[in-house]
Amino acid sequence: MTQQESQAALGSAVTTVPALEAIDVTKSLPLGRERVEILRGISLRIGRGELVAIVGPSGSGKSTLLGIIAGLDSPTSGRVLVDGVDITRMGEAQLARVRNAKIGMVFQAFNLIPTLTAQENVEVPLYVGKHPGSPSQRAKELLTLVGLGHRLGNRPHQLSGGEQQRVAVARALACSASSRSRRKMRRHMAEQVTVLLVDDHRVVREGGARS
Repeated sequence: MTQQESQAALGSAVTTVPALEAIDVTKSLPLGRERVEILRGISLRIGRGELVAIVGPSGSGKSTLLGIIAGLDSPTSGRVLVDGVDITRMGEAQLARVRNAKIGMVFQAFNLIPTLTAQENVEVPLYVGKHPGSPSQRAKELLTLVGLGHRLGNRPHQLSGGEQQRVAVARALACSASSRSRRKMRRHMAEQVTVLLVDDHRVVREGGARS
């Protein structure tokens, strides 16, 4: 095999590594003398650029699973890999670095800092760790992508619930890599997530349920 063929094979192997993988993940918690099984052998594999929804009735373990694959909680057994790296037994300092570099989260209550503007809220994760480029410029770019370019200087209490949600989306996407291909993906993801949020608000407003 030539050097060029070896490099091509290596590149192909790298691109096949999933962005996120859960392998036989279980989670149980003690309840008196018994243990409650919350997750039972969950496995999933998410490729780069995929948009995936985890759906299910209330109490089915969605939030527990999201917390585990985001590195906020540990499974009882099983493994979670982010970009091919096992995060299951990492210490909190290591997990914090992984979350800052590779995982963006949008919380149900948004968790925006009330004393900061929309732009400053998006900038916050960019001041932790090493991220190329200007935090203010990247925050402006992302807020513009989610339709809030005119709300940069507004604080959370001056924004509607939907606008606060979009600030949280922009913040979740802030730490993605800044190469041209990643910028395109970031734009694509922001647009798709914004469409989903708009649709969610329409469904709630109309009193219906998502099919």
